[in-house]
Amino acid sequence: MQRSEAVLLLCSYHPRYEQPLRQWRETLQNANVGTCLADSRHWYGTEVMSALESPRELVVYFGHGAPGMWAGYRGIEASTLQQHTPTTPHHVVVNLCCSSFVSAEDQRSVCDAFLEEG
Repeated sequence: MQRSEAVLLLCSYHPRYEQPLRQWRETLQNANVGTCLADSRHWYGTEVMSALESPRELVVYFGHGAPGMWAGYRGIEASTLQQHTPTTPHHVVVNLCCSSFVSAEDQRSVCDAFLEEG
């Protein structure tokens, strides 16, 4: 993994989500840690899933949630994340959003999906 790909910051398109992640990115870059910031205005779910193919030291999602999903990217569901299989699991995944812990249909959570993938 290249150093420039170590951290993936994902957020819903709204200043209350973007501003903190922009500050985190600046802090990380000042410490010579490469980051990728992907807001839902410029990235779609398929691009996020592609970015998740590479193992990361840190993945952060900060934005809108819905039962069992990240809502910011037109709905990345726990079941989609569970099917995602990177070659090496991510070291830390931080899920900062409401309602994404349990899906009403199958009781799957975003967190479960990442834990079960590797």
